[in-house]
Amino acid sequence: MKRRCLTIFAIVLSAALQAVPMATEDEALAALQSATTVTEKEAACRRLKETGSVKAVPALKALLADESLAQWAADALATLPAREAGEALLEALPHLPPKPKALVAFALGTRREAAAVKSLTGLLADPDSMLAVAAAKALGRIGDAASLAALRTAKADTLGSIRIAVNDALLACADQRLAAG
Repeated sequence: MKRRCLTIFAIVLSAALQAVPMATEDEALAALQSATTVTEKEAACRRLKETGSVKAVPALKALLADESLAQWAADALATLPAREAGEALLEALPHLPPKPKALVAFALGTRREAAAVKSLTGLLADPDSMLAVAAAKALGRIGDAASLAALRTAKADTLGSIRIAVNDALLACADQRLAAG
């Protein structure tokens, strides 16, 4: 019974923390700067995903190196319509630890950032398979001629899960080309 009460309390508390009103980008940015818990910062990132503009890019970029918040920051940057969001992701990519780097690679693919193809191509040969797979998936999402060429080259030099990801990415490129006509 005691455990059940604690579980219910945790759920209610979590919902209350997430319900902190942040109607505007400025409120979400202020919450991000003043938040003391990861949960509060996650909520601010989620709100910036919905309301953010170029003004949110520096604050979100600063969170990319934080392994507990990188997913939330990369996700918000992936969906912001500002060109600067893609630039921030690309600038951060070489300076991040492996897990955030993989998340940023995925975000670059989500944005279909053609400027990231060279950096992502370099990650295809990374000894960390998580990074190589993330780079292959991102290149498949970008799907331009340079991505296709990089994936074709990498196919001959990869094995296992990386080769599977490269093959899937090649199919994604083909699908995009067929859809484009």
